[in-house]
Amino acid sequence: IVANPCATNAVCDVRQHSVTCNCPSGFTGDPFSNCYAIEPRPECTSDPECPQDQACVNERCINPCIIDNPCAPQARCTARAHHPVCTCPEGYGGDPYRQCYRPEC
Repeated sequence: IVANPCATNAVCDVRQHSVTCNCPSGFTGDPFSNCYAIEPRPECTSDPECPQDQACVNERCINPCIIDNPCAPQARCTARAHHPVCTCPEGYGGDPYRQCYRPEC
């Protein structure tokens, strides 16, 4: 009996009296010495890697209004150029970051 030449976490396959070693799915490296897990790539590392209406937060592209909505309760938050932008509803006035109000006649 011959010793297994593959790394402990590699897959050993024998075909026609010949040994092949391969790292299992999701792993990489040298199957004769060590296979290690492939780290998943982050969705993003900076805002420009995301669509304009999203920001890179914890390596994920997400609408910044969901994470940190700076708008007044009545205001609408939309993302532009990776940042939240607040606007008062149509027919309302005021500062959309503090308070929107309906003007009286």
